[in-house]
Amino acid sequence: MKNIYKAFLGASVLLAVSACEPEVDEIEIKNGTNPVTQKEIDYSTFAAIGNSLTAGYGDGAWSKSGLENSYPSLIAAQLKDAGLGAEVFNQATEGLTESGVNADGSGKIVIKGFVGASPVFLPIGDGKKMSDLASIGGEGKFFHNMGVPGMKAVHLQIPGFSQANPLFYFASSQTTSVAADLAKVNPSFVTVWIGNNDLLGYATAGADVTKDQMSEPTDIETAIKGTLDGLTNLTGGAIANIPDVMAMPLFNIAPSAGLAQHESQVFDATAADNANSALKTKIKANIKVEGAQQIALAKTQAEAGVTAVLLATIKGAGLPVEELSMTDNVILGAVTQVVNELKAATIAAVEAEAGGPTIDQVFDSGSNGKLTVAKTVVIVMTVSELMEQNSSLTQEQATALAKEMMASETDEYELQAAAQELVNGWGALGVNTWSNINTWIQYTIASEATDAYQEFITTVLIGGGATAEEAEQYLATVDILNGEETDWAVEVEKFLAKTLWRNVIIQAVKGAAMQVGIDATSAEAVGNQALATLEKETPYFVPAEILESNFEEAMAEFQFSLYQQMDNFPVFTVGNNPFLIEDETVQPLGIRFATEEDRIPLTTFLTIQTLQATDPAKATELASLLTDEYVVTKAEIKEINEMREAYNEVIKNIADEYGLALVDAEGIFANKIIPGFTESGVAYSADFVTGNFFSLDGVHMTQRGYAIVANEFIDAINKKYKASIPKVSNLNDYPTVTLDHLESAQQ
Repeated sequence: MKNIYKAFLGASVLLAVSACEPEVDEIEIKNGTNPVTQKEIDYSTFAAIGNSLTAGYGDGAWSKSGLENSYPSLIAAQLKDAGLGAEVFNQATEGLTESGVNADGSGKIVIKGFVGASPVFLPIGDGKKMSDLASIGGEGKFFHNMGVPGMKAVHLQIPGFSQANPLFYFASSQTTSVAADLAKVNPSFVTVWIGNNDLLGYATAGADVTKDQMSEPTDIETAIKGTLDGLTNLTGGAIANIPDVMAMPLFNIAPSAGLAQHESQVFDATAADNANSALKTKIKANIKVEGAQQIALAKTQAEAGVTAVLLATIKGAGLPVEELSMTDNVILGAVTQVVNELKAATIAAVEAEAGGPTIDQVFDSGSNGKLTVAKTVVIVMTVSELMEQNSSLTQEQATALAKEMMASETDEYELQAAAQELVNGWGALGVNTWSNINTWIQYTIASEATDAYQEFITTVLIGGGATAEEAEQYLATVDILNGEETDWAVEVEKFLAKTLWRNVIIQAVKGAAMQVGIDATSAEAVGNQALATLEKETPYFVPAEILESNFEEAMAEFQFSLYQQMDNFPVFTVGNNPFLIEDETVQPLGIRFATEEDRIPLTTFLTIQTLQATDPAKATELASLLTDEYVVTKAEIKEINEMREAYNEVIKNIADEYGLALVDAEGIFANKIIPGFTESGVAYSADFVTGNFFSLDGVHMTQRGYAIVANEFIDAINKKYKASIPKVSNLNDYPTVTLDHLESAQQ
């Protein structure tokens, strides 16, 4: 096994060593001058501000040796040994351990074993939780390395930052900011490398804005300049820009042997069939959920429209209804109210005219008595119509006019005929005494309500797509009202469901067809064809309960068949298969296979790897479809890079304004680290594990990598100020990814 490990790591991987003493060549030392302020550069009080890169974080944790070999610590050692300053350079090593401090106390990442030729990474397991770090700060205690892991540029001036980030455990108080504590050190020379996390948090969250967001460039500018403005003793310094975070190993490793970074696993025929079947089930489930949401919305909108139509119909029939509830028997209630009012008015009018006899006596006195009551009913109804036509008429005036109209010898107003027709109707109904007049009332309610209801239902059916003939045919087959027992709300819901489902089916199928590129006219035809197939030769109005039970499955199956015709529809095959990922820009599915232009972070693989041990079902679910937070798409990478360019423009302008040396980390990573270089026979590159530069978390450097960063800062400082600070000359002696990471896996 050792031979396999050694073959994998290659000759460039050396044994880890402890913090090293830098070597200083015997050369003439120059301080240099700030070209903006013309001040001579004073290195006597040197400080650094930044995030985890400044703190020497590596292998997923913050360790004591990492801080001791951080790039600011190495720069300070070079300044001190050259006699330029930095005699005191305090760092917050107290409380840190070699196993490392991180959020969950899992400690540094180590190589636990191999799958084929690829290593399996897991935390060492005996670290320290950052929440367990006891404060080592306090009034009068200052630290020169102000690198705080996890800090963004926009956090620099936030008071009480240690309460939000426990890794600022060396704060001078619970209310101070990082910038304020740096001002208390009041350095004469400072290095700044901040802004990486303002991008990285968003990138590692898969560019999911619900998890993290990129800081605005103007906010970064305000925070950095505000921090520098608080340093009253400053003579010069160096500021580094932001390298391409998407080029880091974190976003560029392969999940297992033989697969590209965007691929998940190798399938045989059975596995491919199972994956395709699972994908179909997932897509159909999503279609059903979306369909149910659309239908619920359509029903709500339709009910609102139905209520408006019904209200207009009832009011048009002269019924006193101003508001409707879909749960009330509105038609029957309204008609009952009108008839009861008519009955009461008739009783009062008849008895007033009779001058003694009751309406029962008048009605029961014979045909003339019935005609007298009938005429009174017609007069009462005519009074109501007259007053509605002419609002200036009083009750008395309208009554007098109605009586004149009834007394017309020629019956030009047809009131006498209406009264006789009413008498005939009573006879047909068997209403022989006033005591059974309720038979007439029930008939009147049924008649009036049926007319209004038929008009309403016809309007609804035609609005739902039926022809007038179809609506008439359907109404002829339905017992719309059965006296007072009919619940119109239930009936309306039935009609509504039937017409609504028909329209929803056509529109849903049409929409699905248009999503996959079918033109509107053809899509309409497809919708009608789908409806005909679903109805299966049944009458025009399929019962709603039948439609509803079959609709979701039928629509999901049909829509899935349309999706399969799309060019970008994912199909798993025998052999290597890409990860299936969420991508909202790909419509209508919102999913696709990952490509070489997408990036899947190392943290995603570590999450799947951890879940395989603790929750295999969850691990399988995640691996089958990477949601937004677990992948960075091509479009999101473009967005991140554009923001990085904006950050770097801000940083360049700050360097120019304050006379600071600009460390072109972007260029150094792109032109030196990624293509690789050789130092004293040892190869360095951005390659994961074997490149010597990046640690096992794929973001932070190895301690050897931080030594390289220290020299890049020194080069930029020397060039800017024409200084001659000696560089760290023994790079290969600093720790890197080593056999120690592997030996622990064998024990």
